[in-house]
Amino acid sequence: MITNSSSVPGDFYQLPPVDNSGQPKFCFLAKSWNKVIENTVVLKQVFRQKGDNEFIDMLNNVRVGNLNYETIEAFQKLDRQINYTDGIEPTQLYPTLKEVLMANQAKLNSLPGKVYTFQAKDPENPFLVSMLDNNLMVDKVLHLKTGAQVMCVKNFTDELVNGTLGTVLFMATRKLYMKFLEQYVYIDAEDQAALAEMRFVCNRIGESGGFTDQEKAFFDNIPLQRQSFIQSCCHLASQEFESTVLPVVNFSITGRGKQVVMVEKEEFKIEKAGQKSTTSSFENTGNELVREQLPLILSWAMSIHKAQGQTLDRVKIDLGRSFANGQAYVALSRATCKSRLEIKNFRKDKVKTSEHVRKYYESLG
Repeated sequence: MITNSSSVPGDFYQLPPVDNSGQPKFCFLAKSWNKVIENTVVLKQVFRQKGDNEFIDMLNNVRVGNLNYETIEAFQKLDRQINYTDGIEPTQLYPTLKEVLMANQAKLNSLPGKVYTFQAKDPENPFLVSMLDNNLMVDKVLHLKTGAQVMCVKNFTDELVNGTLGTVLFMATRKLYMKFLEQYVYIDAEDQAALAEMRFVCNRIGESGGFTDQEKAFFDNIPLQRQSFIQSCCHLASQEFESTVLPVVNFSITGRGKQVVMVEKEEFKIEKAGQKSTTSSFENTGNELVREQLPLILSWAMSIHKAQGQTLDRVKIDLGRSFANGQAYVALSRATCKSRLEIKNFRKDKVKTSEHVRKYYESLG
């Protein structure tokens, strides 16, 4: 829904805004609404599920709370396990942030190897940092391991976009990554022998001592024609710093296969117009707040709130814990199609809509 040429409030059927009292406050309930908003336009064309008219109709019924027997039965048929052959799991959507943190941490802990921590570059003012935390997908602190499942949260190309899932292959410095490309031409995520060699080298970053017995045994098993190259890579790795490592991610591009990319830090900006602060430093930071961080988040789990606006290729939802108006609709409508959507505990009582919102849209005709 677009209210005028410069403001896009979005869909009021999604998760409602909540003030400090804990009660939803809709802008269209304000006495000044009709005085300020001259034109209201309702957008009806669907792009996320384009081509799947049955799924679109099902989601529209959930959106407005009009659940007939056919719709309920159709959603309940999606209660099954989908097996993916590329090793990337569906993103599990949870109602609360606590559940998300616990699920992602448990998955990260289950992986072997070292944890790498990536700290965002933020303003020094804690108030501004809290604004960034509340408005950005990227985290202030991101913990990664080799094998971690991640989601890209920025558009880079027509194929590598916000919502693309991938797996961390290894951590490398820029110099090491370029040296690998010189030798292997490109990083083949299916070449396990080459990946093992690159991981072996990257584990030597900042290490100036000799090989351990385990490392020596691995090195001796490398084909002789590549031992000299690996030796030179290890020498370069010993001169590099762990603080400069970046993740090399194998992204799964829907319908296009895989794409391996070294992911660099990016700037994420929000407007601070209309915000107030008692600190003088707030006024001295320009019109934008900036966080510099890797454009990645752990993607085993995500909160329904943070998923608003996201397009997810594969989704898993348990509606048994759904409690808020619009929560079920937001979660279900993140999926692009029924074939990659798993749903548990779909029940009529778990689909909640606001009476205020329903009456507002009915008034538009």
